[in-house]
Amino acid sequence: PENCVKYGSGRSSAEGICSRILVVANISSQLNKSQSYFLALGSNYGAQVDIAAPGGVKKSDGSMDIDKGVYSTVSKNQYALSAGTSMAAPMVAGVAALVWSVSIRFTGDQVADIVCSNTVGAINGDQYNGSYGLLNARAAVEEAVRLVNGEERIETGETVEADTDGGQ
Repeated sequence: PENCVKYGSGRSSAEGICSRILVVANISSQLNKSQSYFLALGSNYGAQVDIAAPGGVKKSDGSMDIDKGVYSTVSKNQYALSAGTSMAAPMVAGVAALVWSVSIRFTGDQVADIVCSNTVGAINGDQYNGSYGLLNARAAVEEAVRLVNGEERIETGETVEADTDGGQ
């Protein structure tokens, strides 16, 4: 969120919205030969990117490889493979919704911070692409539960269970 590019008149209302906008990089959902994820061709990149998520990769001719795309709904109650930031961004939005479902009292800024601060690993680019944390739904939701329950920060590898009986 701190990397958000501010457009428009710069009024305070626009700045308040800007802090909740996450810029998403699309990474390959498949490991490359060096056993690491990579920034997909056509992805967002640079200092304005907040987080990376898998969005699939198209072949150089623009066609889809069945094991490197993301299935999505299309017209006439069908599914089709697609790829790009249009597939990666909904993954981030879904995790944000999971975080918000822990407590509707979280602000948009808090949700964005929880999602972006609880990533796994990093997608390392070059001097132009930067380095981005990889979306991690489990870590983000566990952090949200921890914050709601007022618990200490969770160490890597530990899990937290939500209080589902209202503390009874």
